[in-house]
Amino acid sequence: MQKETLDTLRKIRADLNAIISQLEAEVDSSAKIVKLGIVRRFAVLDEVYRLGGIVTPEKLSELAQKYGRTGSSAAGYFRSEQSSLEKISEKERKLTSHGLDRVMKCREDWGEDWIDKIDMSLASNPNVSINISIQI
Repeated sequence: MQKETLDTLRKIRADLNAIISQLEAEVDSSAKIVKLGIVRRFAVLDEVYRLGGIVTPEKLSELAQKYGRTGSSAAGYFRSEQSSLEKISEKERKLTSHGLDRVMKCREDWGEDWIDKIDMSLASNPNVSINISIQI
């Protein structure tokens, strides 16, 4: 019973933080408003870029978890016609030209320091819906 109550309260807290973030963004007219799911997807790629474009599978999993995703969700970066990451050895994953294009587009649209502006209390919390809008 206590675990269920605690889980419910955590979800309420996450939802409340999301609402506060949206209201703050309305006050700050220079802020960009972006869906959390988009932020989570592209923040991982930007982090790989910041690390020189090559990471270990363990680091990639760690980055996914940092942004509220599961470690295994990183597999999605490899599974499209235009993959964002590629396996270059057993111990290395590299940003592809398509992945780099995505990173550069985010930086152009949101600023080079956009991931530094992310409210990590929302982005890192897997209980927060990917459909909420957050300020960056």
